[in-house]
Amino acid sequence: MPSNFITRELHKLIRLGLPILIAQLAQTAMGVVDTLMSGRYHADDLAAVAIGNSLSLPLLLFIAGVMIGNTAICSHHFGANRISKIGESTRQALWAGLPVALVAIILMLNADKILLLMDAPHHIAVISQHYLYGFALGFPALIGCLGVRTMAEGMGKTRPIMIIGICSFLLNIPLNYIFIYGKFGLPEMGGAGCGLASGIVLWLQLLMFIVFSLRKEFTATTLYERFSWPDWSGIGELFRIGLPIGGAMFVEVILFAAIALILAPMGSTIVGAHQIALNCSGMVFMVPLSLANAITIRVGHTLGQGKALKARAIAYTGIGFAILLAIVSAGTVFLSRDLIATAYTHDPGIQAMAASLLFFAAIYQLPDAIQVCANGALRAYKDTRIPLLLVIISCWLIGLPVGYSLGMTNYWGEPMGAKGFWIGLATGLSCASILLAARLSLISRRSVKKYQRA
Repeated sequence: MPSNFITRELHKLIRLGLPILIAQLAQTAMGVVDTLMSGRYHADDLAAVAIGNSLSLPLLLFIAGVMIGNTAICSHHFGANRISKIGESTRQALWAGLPVALVAIILMLNADKILLLMDAPHHIAVISQHYLYGFALGFPALIGCLGVRTMAEGMGKTRPIMIIGICSFLLNIPLNYIFIYGKFGLPEMGGAGCGLASGIVLWLQLLMFIVFSLRKEFTATTLYERFSWPDWSGIGELFRIGLPIGGAMFVEVILFAAIALILAPMGSTIVGAHQIALNCSGMVFMVPLSLANAITIRVGHTLGQGKALKARAIAYTGIGFAILLAIVSAGTVFLSRDLIATAYTHDPGIQAMAASLLFFAAIYQLPDAIQVCANGALRAYKDTRIPLLLVIISCWLIGLPVGYSLGMTNYWGEPMGAKGFWIGLATGLSCASILLAARLSLISRRSVKKYQRA
C-alpha cells in the first residue's frame, strides 16, 4: 500500500476513533464516580453499587451490542449515498431494541432472586435492588440514545457523541450528590441514589441526542419525517447482525465475572490484585476498542461505495495501527506495573500480586488489540455469527479451561491461582486473534472476488 494511502486512512481513523474513545472514557468515569461517592457515604453502599453494577453491566453491553448492528447498516447506506434509508433503518433499530430493553428491565426489577443466589447480606442486597430499580427507569431512553448514536456513527459523525458523553458525566456528579444525600427535600437514598441518577442521566442524554439529530446534516436521513411500523425485514437484518455482537460482548463480560467468582474464596489479597489488573487492562482496552469502532465505520463506508479492495486495505491498515498502539501500551504497562499497583493500594501484599498480574495483562495487549479490531472490520462486512462462535471457543473452551487447570489444579504442577487464570486469558485472546484475523482474511477476499465479478 502507498504510504500516502496509509497516512490518509490513519488520519481518518484517528478523527473517527478519538471522539469515541473520549466518550467511552467519560462513560467509564461515571462508574468510577458512582464507586467513589457511594463509598464515601458508607462501605455497605459501595458494596451494593458494585454488585448492582456487576448485574447490570452484562445487560447494558448486550443491548449496546445488538444496537451496534445499526452502525454497520447505516455505514453501508452512507457509503452508497442511500442517505434516506438511514432514517428507516434507525427507526427499525429502535423497534428492535425495545423488546430487548424490556427483557433487561424485567430482569433488573426481579434481581432479588439473583442476589439471593449470590448469598449477599440482606441489607446490601436491598440497596443493590433499589439501585437497579432506579437504573432500569432509564433503559427505555437507552434504546433511543443508542439508536441515534449508532446512526451518527454510521455516518461518521462522532464528535457530538464525545460532547454528549462528557456532558452526561458532568450531570451525573451533582445528581449523585442530590440523591445519595437527599438534598432539596428529597429522601436520602445512599448508594441506591446512584442508580436513579444514572437512569435520569440516560433520559437527559436522550434529549441531547434528539437535539443533536435535528441538525441540518441529518435532514436527508428522513429520521423524523414519518412514523414507521415494525418492518420484519429491517428488524431481521438488525438482529442477524446485532444479536451475535451483543452475544459476544455478553459472553466476554460473563467470563471475567466467572473468574472473579472462582477467585473469591482465595482471599482479599488475590481478589484485590485481580481487580486492579482487570481495571487497568480495561482502561487500556478502550483504545483498540474505539479504533475497532472507527474501522467498522470506514470499512462500511467503503464497502457501501463498492470498493472491496480498498475496504480490505483499510481494515489491515487499522489492524496494523492497533498492533503499533498495543506494543506501546504493553511496554507502558510492563514498565510501570509496580507504580500502577502502588497507586491503587498501600497494602504491600496486594501491590506485589497486582504487579505480577499486570505482567500478564501487558502480554495480552497485542492479541487483544488484534482480535477486537479484526472483529470490528468483520462487523462492517456484516459477518457476526461465525465471529461469535470463534469468541465462545476462544474464551470458554480454551481460555477458561487453561486458566482453571493452571490456577486451581495440580495437573501442570503447583496451582498458580490468579496467575493461572491470567495466562488462560492471554491464551484465549491469542486464539481469538488468530481465528478472527483468519476469518477477516477469508471474508475480505470473498468480497473482493464478488465485486470483481459484478
